[in-house]
Amino acid sequence: MKNRKLLFSLILIIFAISLTPLSSTTTTTRGDLLTNFIVNCHTKEGGFSLYPDNNLPDMQSTYYAIVILKTLGKLSIFDRTKIATWINSTQNIDGGFPNIENDSSTVESTYYAVKSLKLLGFEPKNNITAWLNQCWNSDYGFSNFPNESSSILSSYFALETLNLLNINLGQYNTSQWLIMRQNNQSEDNYGAFSSENGTYNLLTMYFALEALNLTGSINQINKTSAYNWIVSCQNTNSFEIDKYGSFSSSPKTLDFSVINCYSATYSLDILNDAMPLKLNVISWVQNCQNLLDGGFKTNTNGQSSSISSTYFAIETLRNLEGLGFLSLATSTGQVFYLSIWWIILFILIGIFAAYYIKKKFY
Repeated sequence: MKNRKLLFSLILIIFAISLTPLSSTTTTTRGDLLTNFIVNCHTKEGGFSLYPDNNLPDMQSTYYAIVILKTLGKLSIFDRTKIATWINSTQNIDGGFPNIENDSSTVESTYYAVKSLKLLGFEPKNNITAWLNQCWNSDYGFSNFPNESSSILSSYFALETLNLLNINLGQYNTSQWLIMRQNNQSEDNYGAFSSENGTYNLLTMYFALEALNLTGSINQINKTSAYNWIVSCQNTNSFEIDKYGSFSSSPKTLDFSVINCYSATYSLDILNDAMPLKLNVISWVQNCQNLLDGGFKTNTNGQSSSISSTYFAIETLRNLEGLGFLSLATSTGQVFYLSIWWIILFILIGIFAAYYIKKKFY
Protein backbone atom coordinates (compact mmCIF):
# COMPACT_ATOMS: atom_id res chain seq x y z
CA MET A 1 0.00 0.00 0.00
CA LYS A 2 2.83 2.30 0.92
CA ASN A 3 4.61 1.60 -2.38
CA ARG A 4 1.42 2.34 -4.30
CA LYS A 5 1.03 5.74 -2.63
CA LEU A 6 4.65 6.52 -3.33
CA LEU A 7 4.22 5.55 -6.97
CA PHE A 8 1.06 7.63 -7.31
CA SER A 9 2.77 10.67 -5.76
CA LEU A 10 5.75 10.26 -8.08
CA ILE A 11 3.50 10.14 -11.14
CA LEU A 12 1.70 13.33 -10.03
CA ILE A 13 5.02 15.15 -9.58
CA ILE A 14 6.26 14.10 -13.00
CA PHE A 15 2.98 15.12 -14.61
CA ALA A 16 3.23 18.56 -12.98
CA ILE A 17 6.79 18.95 -14.24
CA SER A 18 5.71 18.02 -17.75
CA LEU A 19 3.21 20.88 -17.77
CA THR A 20 5.99 23.41 -17.14
CA PRO A 21 7.33 24.69 -20.48
CA LEU A 22 11.02 24.34 -21.08
CA SER A 23 12.25 27.59 -22.56
CA SER A 24 15.19 28.87 -24.61
CA THR A 25 14.00 32.46 -24.33
CA THR A 26 15.96 35.48 -23.13
CA THR A 27 14.62 38.88 -22.14
CA THR A 28 15.87 41.98 -23.93
CA THR A 29 14.46 45.25 -25.28
CA ARG A 30 13.05 45.98 -28.70
CA GLY A 31 15.78 48.58 -29.14
CA ASP A 32 18.57 46.09 -28.45
CA LEU A 33 16.99 43.68 -30.91
CA LEU A 34 16.97 46.43 -33.52
CA THR A 35 20.61 47.32 -32.87
CA ASN A 36 21.60 43.66 -33.25
CA PHE A 37 19.76 43.55 -36.56
CA ILE A 38 21.83 46.47 -37.86
CA VAL A 39 25.03 44.87 -36.55
CA ASN A 40 24.21 41.69 -38.46
CA CYS A 41 23.87 43.73 -41.67
CA HIS A 42 27.37 45.17 -41.30
CA THR A 43 29.93 43.66 -43.68
CA LYS A 44 33.68 43.21 -43.38
CA GLU A 45 34.23 45.80 -46.13
CA GLY A 46 32.73 48.49 -43.91
CA GLY A 47 29.38 49.03 -45.60
CA PHE A 48 25.99 47.53 -44.82
CA SER A 49 23.85 45.03 -46.70
CA LEU A 50 20.10 44.94 -47.22
CA TYR A 51 19.63 41.78 -45.15
CA PRO A 52 21.59 40.24 -42.25
CA ASP A 53 24.57 38.09 -43.28
CA ASN A 54 24.13 39.07 -46.93
CA ASN A 55 27.84 40.02 -47.18
CA LEU A 56 27.25 42.34 -50.16
CA PRO A 57 27.34 45.97 -49.05
CA ASP A 58 25.43 48.56 -51.06
CA MET A 59 25.25 52.34 -50.85
CA GLN A 60 21.54 52.63 -50.15
CA SER A 61 21.60 50.14 -47.27
CA THR A 62 24.70 51.81 -45.85
CA TYR A 63 22.98 55.20 -45.83
CA TYR A 64 19.85 53.71 -44.24
CA ALA A 65 21.91 51.99 -41.54
CA ILE A 66 23.82 55.19 -40.71
CA VAL A 67 20.58 57.18 -40.33
CA ILE A 68 19.00 54.49 -38.14
CA LEU A 69 22.08 54.27 -35.93
CA LYS A 70 22.23 58.05 -35.62
CA THR A 71 18.55 58.15 -34.66
CA LEU A 72 19.12 55.46 -32.02
CA GLY A 73 22.31 57.10 -30.74
CA LYS A 74 24.28 53.95 -31.63
CA LEU A 75 26.55 55.19 -34.42
CA SER A 76 29.55 55.22 -32.06
CA ILE A 77 29.61 51.42 -31.84
CA PHE A 78 30.92 51.31 -35.42
CA ASP A 79 34.22 52.51 -36.90
CA ARG A 80 33.15 55.62 -38.83
CA THR A 81 36.46 55.83 -40.65
CA LYS A 82 36.11 52.29 -41.97
CA ILE A 83 32.60 53.00 -43.27
CA ALA A 84 33.73 56.25 -44.90
CA THR A 85 36.76 54.54 -46.44
CA TRP A 86 34.53 51.92 -48.04
CA ILE A 87 32.18 54.60 -49.41
CA ASN A 88 35.03 56.61 -50.93
CA SER A 89 36.60 53.46 -52.39
CA THR A 90 33.49 52.86 -54.52
CA GLN A 91 33.55 56.24 -56.26
CA ASN A 92 33.83 55.87 -60.03
CA ILE A 93 36.22 57.77 -62.25
CA ASP A 94 33.32 59.85 -63.61
CA GLY A 95 32.81 61.35 -60.15
CA GLY A 96 29.57 59.56 -59.31
CA PHE A 97 28.92 56.63 -56.99
CA PRO A 98 27.36 53.22 -57.73
CA ASN A 99 24.96 51.35 -55.49
CA ILE A 100 27.20 48.29 -55.61
CA GLU A 101 30.96 48.57 -56.02
CA ASN A 102 32.19 48.56 -59.65
CA ASP A 103 28.68 49.20 -60.98
CA SER A 104 27.59 52.30 -62.94
CA SER A 105 27.15 55.63 -61.20
CA THR A 106 23.62 56.84 -60.44
CA VAL A 107 22.31 60.10 -59.05
CA GLU A 108 20.48 58.23 -56.29
CA SER A 109 23.56 56.32 -55.12
CA THR A 110 25.66 59.47 -55.32
CA TYR A 111 23.22 61.16 -52.95
CA TYR A 112 23.43 58.24 -50.51
CA ALA A 113 27.23 58.37 -50.61
CA VAL A 114 27.56 62.12 -50.12
CA LYS A 115 24.89 62.24 -47.40
CA SER A 116 26.46 59.27 -45.59
CA LEU A 117 29.90 60.86 -45.61
CA LYS A 118 28.45 64.08 -44.20
CA LEU A 119 26.64 62.19 -41.43
CA LEU A 120 29.87 60.40 -40.57
CA GLY A 121 31.76 63.70 -40.37
CA PHE A 122 33.72 63.34 -43.62
CA GLU A 123 33.86 65.48 -46.74
CA PRO A 124 33.26 63.86 -50.16
CA LYS A 125 35.89 64.03 -52.89
CA ASN A 126 35.87 66.25 -55.97
CA ASN A 127 34.28 65.82 -59.44
CA ILE A 128 30.82 65.01 -58.08
CA THR A 129 29.21 68.24 -59.25
CA ALA A 130 30.56 67.80 -62.79
CA TRP A 131 29.01 64.34 -63.01
CA LEU A 132 25.66 65.51 -61.62
CA ASN A 133 25.59 68.26 -64.24
CA GLN A 134 25.71 65.55 -66.91
CA CYS A 135 22.35 64.31 -65.56
CA TRP A 136 20.71 67.74 -65.81
CA ASN A 137 18.36 67.82 -68.77
CA SER A 138 17.05 70.52 -71.08
CA ASP A 139 13.63 70.40 -69.35
CA TYR A 140 15.48 71.43 -66.11
CA GLY A 141 14.87 68.12 -64.40
CA PHE A 142 17.49 65.49 -63.54
CA SER A 143 17.78 61.86 -64.61
CA ASN A 144 19.34 58.98 -62.70
CA PHE A 145 21.87 58.40 -65.49
CA PRO A 146 23.17 60.86 -68.12
CA ASN A 147 21.06 61.11 -71.30
CA GLU A 148 17.88 59.69 -69.78
CA SER A 149 14.46 61.22 -69.09
CA SER A 150 14.03 63.38 -66.01
CA SER A 151 12.30 61.95 -62.95
CA ILE A 152 11.08 63.49 -59.71
CA LEU A 153 13.11 61.12 -57.54
CA SER A 154 16.34 61.80 -59.45
CA SER A 155 15.67 65.54 -59.39
CA TYR A 156 15.36 65.51 -55.62
CA PHE A 157 18.48 63.37 -55.15
CA ALA A 158 20.48 65.63 -57.47
CA LEU A 159 19.29 68.87 -55.87
CA GLU A 160 19.88 67.62 -52.31
CA THR A 161 23.37 66.39 -53.24
CA LEU A 162 24.23 69.72 -54.87
CA ASN A 163 22.91 71.49 -51.78
CA LEU A 164 25.14 69.33 -49.56
CA LEU A 165 28.05 70.39 -51.77
CA ASN A 166 27.09 74.06 -51.27
CA ILE A 167 26.13 74.59 -54.91
CA ASN A 168 23.60 77.31 -55.76
CA LEU A 169 20.38 75.52 -56.79
CA GLY A 170 18.77 78.54 -58.45
CA GLN A 171 20.90 78.12 -61.58
CA TYR A 172 19.16 74.82 -62.41
CA ASN A 173 15.58 76.17 -62.41
CA THR A 174 14.33 72.66 -61.56
CA SER A 175 11.46 73.99 -59.47
CA GLN A 176 9.58 75.07 -62.59
CA TRP A 177 9.78 71.56 -64.00
CA LEU A 178 8.61 70.13 -60.67
CA ILE A 179 5.63 72.48 -60.39
CA MET A 180 4.44 71.31 -63.81
CA ARG A 181 4.43 67.72 -62.56
CA GLN A 182 1.42 68.31 -60.30
CA ASN A 183 -1.90 67.11 -61.66
CA ASN A 184 -4.21 70.12 -61.64
CA GLN A 185 -6.51 68.94 -64.41
CA SER A 186 -7.88 65.40 -64.32
CA GLU A 187 -10.11 64.38 -61.42
CA ASP A 188 -8.24 61.12 -61.02
CA ASN A 189 -5.20 61.70 -58.78
CA TYR A 190 -5.95 65.41 -58.62
CA GLY A 191 -3.19 67.15 -56.66
CA ALA A 192 -0.68 64.30 -56.95
CA PHE A 193 2.68 64.43 -58.74
CA SER A 194 4.10 62.22 -61.45
CA SER A 195 7.02 62.15 -63.85
CA GLU A 196 6.54 61.73 -67.58
CA ASN A 197 5.28 58.13 -67.26
CA GLY A 198 2.09 59.30 -65.54
CA THR A 199 2.55 57.12 -62.44
CA TYR A 200 1.20 58.60 -59.22
CA ASN A 201 2.30 57.30 -55.84
CA LEU A 202 3.07 58.56 -52.35
CA LEU A 203 6.84 58.21 -52.70
CA THR A 204 6.84 60.42 -55.79
CA MET A 205 4.62 62.92 -53.97
CA TYR A 206 7.05 63.02 -51.06
CA PHE A 207 10.15 63.59 -53.20
CA ALA A 208 8.38 66.27 -55.23
CA LEU A 209 7.45 68.14 -52.06
CA GLU A 210 10.95 67.72 -50.62
CA ALA A 211 12.53 69.11 -53.80
CA LEU A 212 10.10 72.04 -53.97
CA ASN A 213 10.70 72.80 -50.30
CA LEU A 214 14.44 72.67 -50.90
CA THR A 215 14.19 75.22 -53.73
CA GLY A 216 11.81 77.48 -51.80
CA SER A 217 8.95 76.87 -54.22
CA ILE A 218 6.56 74.85 -52.05
CA ASN A 219 3.98 77.67 -51.94
CA GLN A 220 3.68 77.71 -55.72
CA ILE A 221 1.72 74.44 -55.84
CA ASN A 222 -1.84 73.56 -54.91
CA LYS A 223 -1.14 72.44 -51.33
CA THR A 224 -4.79 71.75 -50.51
CA SER A 225 -5.24 69.26 -53.34
CA ALA A 226 -1.89 67.67 -52.45
CA TYR A 227 -3.06 67.17 -48.87
CA ASN A 228 -6.41 65.72 -49.97
CA TRP A 229 -4.70 63.22 -52.25
CA ILE A 230 -2.29 62.12 -49.51
CA VAL A 231 -4.97 61.44 -46.90
CA SER A 232 -7.07 59.59 -49.49
CA CYS A 233 -4.33 56.92 -49.45
CA GLN A 234 -4.95 56.15 -45.78
CA ASN A 235 -6.99 53.18 -44.61
CA THR A 236 -9.71 54.63 -42.39
CA ASN A 237 -11.74 51.44 -42.11
CA SER A 238 -11.59 50.58 -38.39
CA PHE A 239 -12.90 47.08 -39.12
CA GLU A 240 -9.67 46.24 -40.96
CA ILE A 241 -7.61 46.06 -37.80
CA ASP A 242 -4.41 44.85 -39.50
CA LYS A 243 -4.42 47.85 -41.88
CA TYR A 244 -6.23 50.61 -39.97
CA GLY A 245 -4.31 53.89 -40.10
CA SER A 246 -1.70 52.69 -42.61
CA PHE A 247 -1.15 54.08 -46.10
CA SER A 248 -1.13 52.55 -49.56
CA SER A 249 0.89 54.00 -52.46
CA SER A 250 -2.21 55.51 -54.09
CA PRO A 251 -5.94 55.79 -53.31
CA LYS A 252 -6.96 52.73 -55.33
CA THR A 253 -4.21 50.32 -54.33
CA LEU A 254 -3.99 48.02 -51.30
CA ASP A 255 -0.20 47.89 -50.88
CA PHE A 256 -0.10 49.14 -47.31
CA SER A 257 3.51 49.45 -46.20
CA VAL A 258 5.99 51.30 -44.00
CA ILE A 259 7.45 53.14 -47.00
CA ASN A 260 4.03 54.61 -47.75
CA CYS A 261 3.56 55.61 -44.11
CA TYR A 262 6.97 57.27 -44.26
CA SER A 263 6.10 59.14 -47.46
CA ALA A 264 2.76 60.32 -46.07
CA THR A 265 4.26 61.37 -42.73
CA TYR A 266 6.99 63.54 -44.19
CA SER A 267 4.79 64.91 -46.97
CA LEU A 268 2.27 66.14 -44.41
CA ASP A 269 5.14 67.53 -42.36
CA ILE A 270 6.30 69.64 -45.32
CA LEU A 271 2.74 70.86 -45.88
CA ASN A 272 2.47 71.71 -42.15
CA ASP A 273 -0.56 69.45 -41.77
CA ALA A 274 -1.30 67.06 -38.92
CA MET A 275 -1.27 63.30 -39.41
CA PRO A 276 -4.82 61.82 -39.29
CA LEU A 277 -5.16 58.82 -36.96
CA LYS A 278 -1.65 59.47 -35.68
CA LEU A 279 -1.79 56.94 -32.84
CA ASN A 280 -3.06 54.25 -35.21
CA VAL A 281 -0.24 54.95 -37.66
CA ILE A 282 2.29 54.68 -34.83
CA SER A 283 0.77 51.42 -33.60
CA TRP A 284 0.66 49.91 -37.09
CA VAL A 285 4.30 50.74 -37.84
CA GLN A 286 5.41 49.44 -34.43
CA ASN A 287 3.66 46.16 -35.15
CA CYS A 288 5.81 45.74 -38.25
CA GLN A 289 8.86 44.97 -36.10
CA ASN A 290 10.00 41.40 -36.53
CA LEU A 291 10.86 40.09 -33.07
CA LEU A 292 12.69 37.13 -34.59
CA ASP A 293 15.55 39.35 -35.78
CA GLY A 294 14.74 42.88 -34.53
CA GLY A 295 14.33 44.51 -37.95
CA PHE A 296 11.13 45.74 -39.55
CA LYS A 297 9.02 44.11 -42.24
CA THR A 298 7.33 45.87 -45.16
CA ASN A 299 3.97 45.47 -43.44
CA THR A 300 2.37 43.56 -40.55
CA ASN A 301 1.92 40.48 -42.73
CA GLY A 302 5.47 40.53 -44.10
CA GLN A 303 7.81 37.58 -43.70
CA SER A 304 11.32 39.05 -43.60
CA SER A 305 13.04 42.19 -42.36
CA SER A 306 15.28 44.49 -44.36
CA ILE A 307 17.40 47.58 -43.75
CA SER A 308 15.17 49.62 -46.07
CA SER A 309 11.91 48.73 -44.31
CA THR A 310 13.61 49.32 -40.97
CA TYR A 311 14.76 52.77 -42.09
CA PHE A 312 11.28 53.82 -43.24
CA ALA A 313 9.72 52.48 -40.04
CA ILE A 314 12.18 54.11 -37.64
CA GLU A 315 12.13 57.48 -39.39
CA THR A 316 8.34 57.46 -39.46
CA LEU A 317 8.19 56.72 -35.74
CA ARG A 318 10.83 59.36 -35.01
CA ASN A 319 8.75 62.00 -36.77
CA LEU A 320 5.55 60.91 -35.01
CA GLU A 321 7.28 60.61 -31.63
CA GLY A 322 6.66 56.89 -31.46
CA LEU A 323 10.11 55.52 -30.66
CA GLY A 324 9.46 55.09 -26.95
CA PHE A 325 8.32 51.50 -27.47
CA LEU A 326 11.93 50.49 -28.21
CA SER A 327 12.65 50.51 -24.48
CA LEU A 328 9.99 47.88 -23.85
CA ALA A 329 11.18 44.46 -22.69
CA THR A 330 10.47 41.50 -24.91
CA SER A 331 11.34 37.81 -24.98
CA THR A 332 13.29 36.23 -27.77
CA GLY A 333 13.84 32.60 -28.62
CA GLN A 334 11.22 29.91 -28.32
CA VAL A 335 9.03 28.49 -25.60
CA PHE A 336 8.43 24.82 -26.20
CA TYR A 337 7.28 21.59 -24.57
CA LEU A 338 9.85 18.87 -25.01
CA SER A 339 8.83 15.22 -24.87
CA ILE A 340 10.47 14.93 -21.44
CA TRP A 341 7.22 13.52 -20.01
CA TRP A 342 7.34 10.64 -22.43
CA ILE A 343 11.04 10.07 -21.81
CA ILE A 344 10.52 9.89 -18.05
CA LEU A 345 7.40 7.77 -18.51
CA PHE A 346 9.25 5.19 -20.59
CA ILE A 347 12.07 5.13 -18.04
CA LEU A 348 9.59 4.53 -15.24
CA ILE A 349 7.83 1.81 -17.19
CA GLY A 350 11.19 0.16 -17.74
CA ILE A 351 12.10 0.40 -14.06
CA PHE A 352 8.78 -0.98 -12.83
CA ALA A 353 8.80 -3.65 -15.50
CA ALA A 354 12.23 -4.75 -14.35
CA TYR A 355 11.10 -4.59 -10.74
CA TYR A 356 7.98 -6.65 -11.54
CA ILE A 357 9.94 -9.28 -13.45
CA LYS A 358 12.49 -9.52 -10.68
CA LYS A 359 9.75 -9.84 -8.05
CA LYS A 360 7.74 -12.35 -10.08
CA PHE A 361 10.43 -14.67 -11.39
CA TYR A 362 13.42 -14.29 -9.13
